[in-house]
Amino acid sequence: MQTGDKRIQSSEESKVPLSRWYFVRQFLLVLIAAGLGLIGGFVSGAGYGGNYAPDFSFLGMPGYEGTSLMAGVVSGGMLLLIAGLSAGLVRRRGVASLTIIGAFMGIALGAPRFFSLIAPSSGLLIVTYVGCASIGAIAGMSFGLLAFQARGGKGAGSQAS
Repeated sequence: MQTGDKRIQSSEESKVPLSRWYFVRQFLLVLIAAGLGLIGGFVSGAGYGGNYAPDFSFLGMPGYEGTSLMAGVVSGGMLLLIAGLSAGLVRRRGVASLTIIGAFMGIALGAPRFFSLIAPSSGLLIVTYVGCASIGAIAGMSFGLLAFQARGGKGAGSQAS
């Protein structure tokens, strides 16, 4: 629809300003995701240090305690980054949720699969956690985009009933 020289966009008419509580909720969800990543890294990192790197030291903490701390910091930081990006850039909540769940599953289940291959390297431990979180996030986002795609050809923003 045109009025004079100005074209009115339907998306401009339907925009609703986001409330402050929306941002607070998003911030809390990102922090919860990072906390879960921290816990997942602690648990799986302790398994690596106890079984494959008993002589490892990180910030003065020996063995499984050091690898647990290092894995927790790396995986918590990765989930903080992934959750923050997906909460800010992905509009569909289901896709963002599956992205975060995929990153967590990559950390909790994917990283321990590589421990016997990387033992006792601390640099490869960091790369393994970053890679597994990234691959898990990509897989989760892919599944989310497939599961929550628009149906019925009515457009990307509409929902079929």
